Amino acid sequence: MTKKFFYCFCILLLINSFAKSQPDLTPLAIQSVTAISFTKVDVLFDEPLDDNSAHIFSNYSANNGLGMPVSAKTDARNPSLVHLTLENVFTNGYAYTRLINDVKDLAGSAMKNATSSFNFFVPHPI
Repeated sequence: MTKKFFYCFCILLLINSFAKSQPDLTPLAIQSVTAISFTKVDVLFDEPLDDNSAHIFSNYSANNGLGMPVSAKTDARNPSLVHLTLENVFTNGYAYTRLINDVKDLAGSAMKNATSSFNFFVPHPI
């Protein structure tokens, strides 16, 4: 092994080590909230979630009498997607605001007081 190769190898190791040690400074963000039925909502985040915090149903709430969901599950294929099931049903034509607290990304950065609005409409045949 030549000295030049050895120095290049050491520099690459150092760069790789430095890149891995950088903290995740990008805050977790909500990309979308979508009502998929009368009692189910999908929340899509911009990065994969920590399963433990994503499954705590008390980390989620909504206005207009919806309250907290009865279950919160991450999607089996997309770790950035959470399926929420509510006990109360949505009212047709209402706008809702979802509040999310303490959901964490894989680096442990917790979301605080994040809100996102969504509407619920039942299509009527013409």
